[in-house]
Amino acid sequence: TETVATCHFSGALGYVKNKEYFKDIAGSIIVGGTDSENTSDTICIFPDKMELNSVNIASKCRKSINRIRMYLPNKHVSLGRLDFFKDTNTGKEKLYNVTIKNDLPMSDMAESPTAILDEHSATSYTGKVDCGYIDFDLGETCVISEVRFTPYQHSEFDKKYSYKLCKWQNGWKEVACRKGERV
Repeated sequence: TETVATCHFSGALGYVKNKEYFKDIAGSIIVGGTDSENTSDTICIFPDKMELNSVNIASKCRKSINRIRMYLPNKHVSLGRLDFFKDTNTGKEKLYNVTIKNDLPMSDMAESPTAILDEHSATSYTGKVDCGYIDFDLGETCVISEVRFTPYQHSEFDKKYSYKLCKWQNGWKEVACRKGERV
């Protein structure tokens, strides 16, 4: 058995870019409803200030829903991860069958919008959303107890640098070397 340690490479330059990405989702309003109703209730509002880590927000809505709409303040989204949790008899449980209903394009950096829901905050998506919102199908009808999100995180894996993967074997040994992929 081998243990691999990884870190997300984002220094001072990355932090400046990440602060710009925060503006894409700060103040986003999450509402929920059902297919049979034309109304929706506010579940939560994303904070105006955030860090690079995950943020959990308790739901304000206590009724059963099966769809979510995320209103974006700038017609642009930058997310690393978005999770929805439901109430159960034993506590809260993550919803795994959530799908995006909008037809969102691949980003300029070949990021798929499905990365928002893929369980990995290091995969992410940033892109323009002309209609100003993203619709989600929860895959079931339930009471949402919590929303968790991770902001988009720009890494500094730029094309002008080479990066080495090393492992510990009585000292650090290089396993692979590769050029960055970001412009």
